[in-house]
Amino acid sequence: MCLQSIADFFTKLTIIQGVAIGLIVIAIAGIWKWIWGCIFHRLRNSGGDGGSSTTFPVVTDENVSTALPYDYQDGWPAAPPGDKKDLYEKARKKTKKEDFSGAIADYTKLLEEEKDRLKRAAVELQIGNAYYEKRMYNKAFEHYAASLRLARKAGDKSAVASALGAQALAYYQMPCSTSKARATNLKSAREKYLGALEIFSRDEFPTEYALTKNNLGAAYRALPSRDNEERAENVLNALESYRAALEIYKKEEYPLDYAMTQNNLGNTYTALPSRDNEERAENVRKAVQCYRAALEIRKKDEYPVQYASTQNNLGTAYTALPSKDNAERVENVRKAVQCYRAALEIRKKEEYPLDYATTQNNLGLAYMDLPSRDNAERAGNVRQALECFRAALEVYKKEEYPVQYATAQNNLGNAYTDLPSRDNTERAENVRKALECYRAALEIRKKEEYPLDYAMTQNNLGNAFTVLPSRDNAEQAENVRKAVQCYRAALEIYKKEEYPLDYAMTQNNLGNAYRDLPSRDNTKRAENVHKALECYRAALEIYKKEEYPQNYCFSAANLGLLLKDSDPGQACYWLREAYSLREFLPDQGKGLEESIEKVCKD
Repeated sequence: MCLQSIADFFTKLTIIQGVAIGLIVIAIAGIWKWIWGCIFHRLRNSGGDGGSSTTFPVVTDENVSTALPYDYQDGWPAAPPGDKKDLYEKARKKTKKEDFSGAIADYTKLLEEEKDRLKRAAVELQIGNAYYEKRMYNKAFEHYAASLRLARKAGDKSAVASALGAQALAYYQMPCSTSKARATNLKSAREKYLGALEIFSRDEFPTEYALTKNNLGAAYRALPSRDNEERAENVLNALESYRAALEIYKKEEYPLDYAMTQNNLGNTYTALPSRDNEERAENVRKAVQCYRAALEIRKKDEYPVQYASTQNNLGTAYTALPSKDNAERVENVRKAVQCYRAALEIRKKEEYPLDYATTQNNLGLAYMDLPSRDNAERAGNVRQALECFRAALEVYKKEEYPVQYATAQNNLGNAYTDLPSRDNTERAENVRKALECYRAALEIRKKEEYPLDYAMTQNNLGNAFTVLPSRDNAEQAENVRKAVQCYRAALEIYKKEEYPLDYAMTQNNLGNAYRDLPSRDNTKRAENVHKALECYRAALEIYKKEEYPQNYCFSAANLGLLLKDSDPGQACYWLREAYSLREFLPDQGKGLEESIEKVCKD
């Protein structure tokens, strides 16, 4: 039987763009009396990352909240019959049939004939909407800007507000080459929406008010933040915006808008930072309720695209839902898998390639997060994840979708790192593939442009170097030193005050690396052990027992095991602390019992 010693239990944390997966390291280090060589996988709740251990909740759904185009028409519907009115109606029909190029041609011809400013403003906005539907957001913005100029000259408040809202939509959707440019666009979108709401009051323009509140919520939710405090503020503003929209969008009166906003509200609850697991669970349960409310309207046969979107999001919520124990975790992740598969019944690669890739990526994360009874089942789940990430990468080409490409490469690296192997040769091959994936991700995830993604992948790269099988102590030392460099690179971003959970995770991993670093002599070994102890203690400054019991359990066990020779009293304390939370351990604490018996003499 393979002895899964506690050293096996408490090793690396791995981060995925949005979900995390725990993985365990195989054995190293001479002074350890434990038998290494069994890989153990322990899952946490959705989204951060875990090593030897667990993960922290992170939203993995990449779908942006739905934002609707504005449909200002001025006097065109009531205009007298004639050639211009006929051309306008012809263009409208082409838009409904999704012949956007034909609609643009007709609207452009109409602009050549129409002289009235307000009617021209309406036509410019409609041209912008057609470009928007073609995902040509820069062209859309040009026409929305033209509409705004004409509306202001004409002095029509409704036309001005519609053009402002439309410009905000274009800002929201514009592709950006850097996260800084994206933040600038989202801030511009927010200001445009707020400007529109100065005109679109709830009492005078209720539907336009609701539409703009919905879209403002999407902008707040997507807005990059400096730290968790600012993130929470933005997400709370998004919640307020969606709730305000739902005061108008009643289920009976506006069923489709109601469903859309419930879906967006669910996305926002999933993204809301939480103080602890209990609050996190409450927020995610609210998200589940919102998605179910949306699915009461979004039936598969009637609204297949929207049905697929909400099923995808519901899967994300189930993946993110904290669980009391492994059995509940298995149930939640299986529900997530069902949701993603339901979404993929609609999201075919040929018809909806980007949505297909998003859901394949999410399905891969769910398989990675699915607790397994044994190594054989774990291997099956990870291979399923590999297939999903590869499927996503068939769409996410580096040149076309660099950010998504980097995310999928990062996730593929996690899967290769976590894949159970028959022997060291196969293990080495898998981990080298993981290293290639992480390096591919880091070609996009530059420190200056995508600091958090950079830190995440550096952490994962460090984990891979730590588990890379080595021919001898010299090679092992080289690999672990590379891991230390990676973790330090991650900690340049993961500051304690700004990203406390990521900081704690990476400190725990850095501690594992120092613990496992082969040493030339006893003096160097003592120095490395001291650094490892400092890292574990740093992690435990964040991992409070009441707030993060699972993470506290793993770091406490790491600390206790490392102290057993130098400070048996403290070792006994920390081992008992870990054992008090043994329900979080893969073997329910059996591996700790022998250590406690040897160390704790009383």
